This record gives sequence, structure tokens and C-alpha cells, in this order.
Amino acid sequence: MSKLLLSPYAINLYRTCPYKYYLEYHTNVPKLPSFFEYELRIGYYVHQIIKTYYEIIPNSITPGEVQLYVARAFKEVGLEDDRLMRSLKGFIRFEKQRLSWHINPKPIAIEKEYIKKPLHGIVDAVFRKGKKVIVVDWKTGWKQSSDTLSEDLAIQGMTYKYLTGADEVWFIFLRFNNYTKMPNYSMDWFFNIVKEVYNGIVNNKFPKKRVNCDLCEYNIYCWLEDRRLTIWDL
Repeated sequence: MSKLLLSPYAINLYRTCPYKYYLEYHTNVPKLPSFFEYELRIGYYVHQIIKTYYEIIPNSITPGEVQLYVARAFKEVGLEDDRLMRSLKGFIRFEKQRLSWHINPKPIAIEKEYIKKPLHGIVDAVFRKGKKVIVVDWKTGWKQSSDTLSEDLAIQGMTYKYLTGADEVWFIFLRFNNYTKMPNYSMDWFFNIVKEVYNGIVNNKFPKKRVNCDLCEYNIYCWLEDRRLTIWDL
């Protein structure tokens, strides 16, 4: 039996381009620097500050104290960046709102990996509100352009819902100061996608999809491969 475990990233990567999935997970082909390298760096530090914030806040924190504890967490992580500060303003706004909903101040899990075959994923935060379990995922560079979640986000949210047994999943778009509760998607729809991706991988089906190739970190490798060339032929 295959030991394959799929993360939301892996599922969405395979659906974008199976060959890109193959290069990333089954080869040592080097990537070009990502166009989104800076975004990834900012995202890493935002997550570190948020994690530190939840570690230091008391159970009795009030909405008015949020900014104070965020400032303390920011100081502990020790990075100065204007875009980072803008993302934290979005977090402060959401956190004040969250506390007003009487959700327990402290998360029951933060940056925790969950595994439930055939899926796994690292969930940003899990909270409890009465008997409800609520998953929250922070987005630093992702702009939600409509009231309808993109399919990539829906797959990510449904993965987290399956892994944690959550009643609700929230995506927080920190830089844009808004947040969206994931609608109730069908589990059948979700698992049909998982099954399709899982079967494609275990059956070694990795065709090139030719989608957004200009932004792909492997585009030079694919261009050379299509022409049966190597870097030494240039």
C-alpha cells in the first residue's frame, strides 16, 4: 500500500501542473528564484510573530490589549519591515474582532501538523468556541478578489476541516484587512479531487499542463528539455 500523504500544497500543485509536482517531489532539479520570494519571507515572519503572540497572551486578554501584546511579540521576533507592520495591522483588527466573538483567547493548537490518511497539513491555529472547533489560516500575500473562495483555498480549507474535524474554517487576508468564512463545500466534491490526484501520482501520471509557465521556477529546465538540450548546450 502506498504511504503517500498529500498536503493542500501538493494537491494544488499537481492540479496546476502534474509535471511540476514531479520535478518538485521526485527529482533534484534546481528551482529558479521564485517571483514570490519576498512574499514568502514576510509570510514566515508574520507567522512567527502571531505564534509568539499566542504564546505570551493571558487567558484574560481584552480586545484593547491586543496591540500591546502584538508589539511585544514583534519585538521578540526582532524584524523591522513596513510591509510586515501592515500585515500585523490586519491581524490586530481580526484579533480584536475574534475576541469579541467570545472565542477562547488561547488556541488549542498553533502551527501544528495533523495527519489523517491520505492527507496531512500544518494548521496555523485551531480555536474552541463552546463546543465548536474553529480553524484559522493567515494569508499575508493572497488577495481575495471576490466573495467566492478560489478552488485552491477551498481545497486547503476542506483539507483542514477533514484533518481537525473543525466546524468552521476562516481565512484571514491580513494585508487587505478582511476575512472570509469558508462556505460548506461537499465532502464528496473534495474527496473526488483527492482521489484523482492520489491516483495520478501513484500511477506515475505527470503530464505537462503548460499553465502559467512564465511564472514557474522550472521554466528554463522545461524549455531545455523540450528541445532535448542541457545547460551545457547553451
